[in-house]
Amino acid sequence: MSRSPRLLLAVPAIALSLADPRVSAQCSAGPFIGTPFAMSFADGGGVYARHEIFHKPLGFAPGAPATWSGPPGSPNFNFTAALTNCSGWLLPLADIDSMSLGEDWVLADAAGRAVVPANRWGALVFSVTRGSIGAPNSAIRRESATGRDRVGADLFSYVLVGSAMPLELVGVTERVHDSREIDVGAVAQELDALDSFMPLFASEPFVQASMSVPARMFFTVSSATLAQVHPFVWAGTAPSGATILVSTRQTNGAWSCPQIWKTHAQLGLAAGEDIDALAIDEPNQLMLFSTRSRVPDQLMILDYGVDVALPIPYLTPAGIPISDLMGIGEDDDIDAICAIDPSVRGGTGAVNGMAFFMGTPRPKSFAVLPPADLESSAFRVTTPGPADSAYRSFVSGWPATGVGPGVASMFWSLADQPNTLVPFVVVARNALDPICGNPVATTIPVPDVPAMRGVQVDLRWFVADAALTSIHEAFPIQIRL
Repeated sequence: MSRSPRLLLAVPAIALSLADPRVSAQCSAGPFIGTPFAMSFADGGGVYARHEIFHKPLGFAPGAPATWSGPPGSPNFNFTAALTNCSGWLLPLADIDSMSLGEDWVLADAAGRAVVPANRWGALVFSVTRGSIGAPNSAIRRESATGRDRVGADLFSYVLVGSAMPLELVGVTERVHDSREIDVGAVAQELDALDSFMPLFASEPFVQASMSVPARMFFTVSSATLAQVHPFVWAGTAPSGATILVSTRQTNGAWSCPQIWKTHAQLGLAAGEDIDALAIDEPNQLMLFSTRSRVPDQLMILDYGVDVALPIPYLTPAGIPISDLMGIGEDDDIDAICAIDPSVRGGTGAVNGMAFFMGTPRPKSFAVLPPADLESSAFRVTTPGPADSAYRSFVSGWPATGVGPGVASMFWSLADQPNTLVPFVVVARNALDPICGNPVATTIPVPDVPAMRGVQVDLRWFVADAALTSIHEAFPIQIRL
């Protein structure tokens, strides 16, 4: 029997009244709100070392980024520790200018055009340099125009055209997190490298098992800090910020000393180039990257499995640069990037851990409810207790009209079956929350039943004012148990 959202929403709420924060500020948006990720920072007078990998936990401003603290037995993604016994790396250590675990999934056809297979979706998560202003009417331009802080420590996302997702989210760039939500401060260092797959190594065992073995860290160092790397590390080749190095996790858990993976010449680049954004897809031998020269485009794709590598702009099938659709301005610079396909992929012979790590937005089901700027997401977390894992789901954004701050209610249902709604929780809005959109969250335990693994359910958020005069539906988030 169908249960009406209105029944569960009819609960008392705290009678606070504040203006809707969306009137004066751009709120974080899209399917990645609250996402955890790994990052490194450029020099800039802040507290974060340029040569280290830091980790942003799940949520909004959950605490300042810290070095890796994953479960016992997982790879220790700590760049300083990896270089402890390596010769040729001078102090202070060189700046990590880009990085990738090789787990990125670059969606492209044989010609290198961005093509999303049927019933799948893909996205790019990225950052830009501090001086970027964004193309007109873009999320980057809106953020840079606020004057609150520079965009260099903000995180953005772009969902590829052709993705199996609600049309309102496809082909759209969103600001995923403001620097304050990453908790790096209002005047923050530049976020100049990122990877969205490291957090999967802190998830439950079957998700960890989906990751490549042995784990590898691919990275480049900035041209400005090449002098901190001894010439013998370059193995007779010209030192270059466009040469990709790799460190491999050994059976004893330690990392190998970095070695050259691909020289700048093997990538079809000049020695003077500087790769400052990198996403490597090892299974498909593809990579996305950006260089400081911006020539010929800010986002390039390379098939490194061919004899002669030739980087070309990453375009849509119609020939439109993806960088244009991302909202990258003429003088802007992509500073970090990660390519994600959170889909169950047929024919690969392996589980896609990202498909079990994050949820997928689905079309709304209740057309009678008025539209609203609501954002929702869900990510798997490991929790102690009878369930070996859980999902943490977020909703952000509230009715701009109505009485009081209101409440959010989450239901679950079978996948794409809104008539099977089951109430789960009601959460009161904290209208004093300084985070734009006043996000709230709840944790949904995942039963430790192997036979249920892969079963899909929808997490459905509804928000309302205190008097229930304004009720709205967020995009359902489909998860896999």
